[in-house]
Amino acid sequence: MPDGRLLHYPAIYSVYQPKMTSEEEYRAVLWGAQRFIEVGVTCVHDNFASQHSGQAYVQAERRGDLPLRLRLYPYVANLQHCQQMVQRMTRYNGSLVRVQGVKLAVDGYPLMYNVLPQHQQVNIPMHPEDQFRAIVATIHNAGLQVDVHAAGDRGVDMTLEAFSRAAGGDRAVRERRHRIEHYMFYRQQSIDRTAAMGVPVCTQPAWIDMRAADLVRKLGAEPVAKMVPLGSFRAAGVPICFGADVCASPTHLPMDSIIPAVLRQPPQGIQLDASERMTFMQALEAHTITSAYAAFDEAEMGSVKKGKVADFAVWAGDLRLVDDANIRDQEVVATYVGGKRVWPA
Repeated sequence: MPDGRLLHYPAIYSVYQPKMTSEEEYRAVLWGAQRFIEVGVTCVHDNFASQHSGQAYVQAERRGDLPLRLRLYPYVANLQHCQQMVQRMTRYNGSLVRVQGVKLAVDGYPLMYNVLPQHQQVNIPMHPEDQFRAIVATIHNAGLQVDVHAAGDRGVDMTLEAFSRAAGGDRAVRERRHRIEHYMFYRQQSIDRTAAMGVPVCTQPAWIDMRAADLVRKLGAEPVAKMVPLGSFRAAGVPICFGADVCASPTHLPMDSIIPAVLRQPPQGIQLDASERMTFMQALEAHTITSAYAAFDEAEMGSVKKGKVADFAVWAGDLRLVDDANIRDQEVVATYVGGKRVWPA
C-alpha cells in the first residue's frame, strides 16, 4: 500500500523544476560543453538527455557553436514512456551529435542482495521485473543500445538477465554492446557473466572518494572494501569505461575518476582492497579508447592513429612517467576536436 514516501528518481521528479526557455537551454548546453573541453574531454555521453537538450545540441552543431561530440541516450521513466519514445524519436546522426540509445534505471539506491536492516525499505527495484525486462526488450527490438543505471549487485544481475532475454541469449548481447552505468560492487559470478556477454561497464571511481564512508554506514565495511572493482573487471576481461556522473556527482573532472582508480585511498581513511587498483595508463585507457568502444566509436575516436578524427588532449608532461606521488599534478593544456584546437580558444 502507498505510504506517502517517494524514493529514487520519483522523488526527484516531484521537485518543482522551472522549465528553461529554448535560449536558456542553448546557453546551458554551450556552458557545459565549455567546462568539458577545458579538462580535455572531446566527447560526452549524455544519458539523461531530454527532448529539449537534444534539440539544443543539434541546433548548436548546425550553427557551428558546439565544440565537442555528443552521444545521446534519452532517459525513459516507465514502459509506456519507452514505447512512445522509440516510436516517435528522431534518430539523429550528425557530424558531432548522434542519438545512440535509450537509458533507464533498475535502481537509484543500490539494489543489493544484502543490506543492513535499517535500510531495507529502500532496497527495491525501480520497476517490477517483468516491466523492467519489457523496457529493455522494447529498446533492443528498436535497434537501439540499452543503457541501464545499475549500482547494486542485485540490480546488475537483473540487468544482465534482461539483456540476455532481449537478445536471445548471453552470446547475442555482445554485438549490441548494451551497457551498464555504475556497477559499484563486487560479485565474481556477475563479473564473469558481464565479461562473457561483452557488456561495457561505465563506472565512476570518483565515488570512491565521495561515497565510501556513507556506504560503509549503509551497507557495512565488507562490500565497500571492493567497491568499484576495477582489478576484478580487468582480470575477467570486462570493457571498463570511466566518466562523470553530473549532476548526481559534484565533479566532471576526468582526474577525479582517474586518481581514485589508481590510489583507492578515500579521504575518510577507510581501507579499500588494493587489488582493485588500476595503473594510471590503464585508467587513461578507460577514459579514452574503451569509452569510445562503449558507443561504437572506437574505429574513429579514442586514440591517436592515422585515419581517426584527431580528437585529443595535450598534457603538460610525459604521461608515461606518472606515478602515485605526482598523479595529482597532471593537467591538460589544450584540447583538439577534429584536428582543430577548441581550447584554449
